[in-house]
Amino acid sequence: MQLNIALLLFAIVLFGLLIWLMAQILPSTEEKPESAPPKISPRSNKPIRPRSVEEQLRDEIAAVHNKLAFLQGEHDRWKERAKALATRVCELESAHAESIKTDSGDRSQYRRLRSLIATEFHPDHIKVEGIEKIVRTEIFKAIWPKVQDIEKTH
Repeated sequence: MQLNIALLLFAIVLFGLLIWLMAQILPSTEEKPESAPPKISPRSNKPIRPRSVEEQLRDEIAAVHNKLAFLQGEHDRWKERAKALATRVCELESAHAESIKTDSGDRSQYRRLRSLIATEFHPDHIKVEGIEKIVRTEIFKAIWPKVQDIEKTH
């Protein structure tokens, strides 16, 4: 008799453990609490059907594709702009190189003349005194604005 009671208790505990395991493994079939009432569209006065996760993901993927297409177009436009500017830089560099070749002799003579005028007539560089210093200073004041005008035109 005691053996039967022990077996019965063991079977009850085992059955309880089996029910608990089943509840843990299988999804709950309990009734879910009622959700909020469906939203109503202000335009059509019809209930708005909640969108599924699939629909939301499709919309997000479509938006990403649209942004990607836009950015690819922008990339192509900037690439063309960069090519055009690189071509323009090459043209300007070659034009500059040509102007240096033709202008280098005149430029160096101009720089030497400008340096000579500055050292001989600028009031800070004059090493003589008296009337000669005053005359050289006045000559510098008369010539130097014309030298600066020439610099502005080149």
